[in-house]
Amino acid sequence: MRLAQVEGVPSGGVILLLNRFKRNGEEELLGTDKRTEELARAAAEALAEVKGKDIVILELSEVSAFADYFVIATAESHVQMLAMANQVRDKISQKGLKKIGRSEGRESKSWILMDFGSLIVHIFSKQARDYYSLEQFWGDAQSVPWGMDSKKESKA
Repeated sequence: MRLAQVEGVPSGGVILLLNRFKRNGEEELLGTDKRTEELARAAAEALAEVKGKDIVILELSEVSAFADYFVIATAESHVQMLAMANQVRDKISQKGLKKIGRSEGRESKSWILMDFGSLIVHIFSKQARDYYSLEQFWGDAQSVPWGMDSKKESKA
């Protein structure tokens, strides 16, 4: 759960606890909790279902003020990028969370970003992933084991 200082209130004054809320009957995600991690794992599994490569979950809650989890994956083509984005949207929706924020890059052939509030999903082409190197940039973030990732590690 993230704490947010209210503008104009002295430190130690009013603090808001941001988490989930419902707007028009649809759940929206605003802060870290087990639900956010569960949705990050669901997004990773959705990406794996459509053959996403090198899927990583990073927990950013200790190093970022704008997101608590990144899910990062690589696609082999633009068509696969679109399929991956659709699969994530559908899986997250099935879990009861309706997308908030925005999705960018669907026309791009290099990077699709899906903003679910505290969860951000990045779908890259191989070249863009190498160029932007988010795992290196966010090197202080913790990597979170998840389904397919955990199975690979146990076989090694």
